[in-house]
Amino acid sequence: MKSFRKELWFDIPGRRAFVNITPQVERENPAEDL
Repeated sequence: MKSFRKELWFDIPGRRAFVNITPQVERENPAEDL
């Protein structure tokens, strides 16, 4: 099993927020078969 790790940093206006990270994950992930 392969593993991949990348930290994503976000600037959000408040303490909590809903952030859709799907585009970032699809762009950064080296595996084609997600």
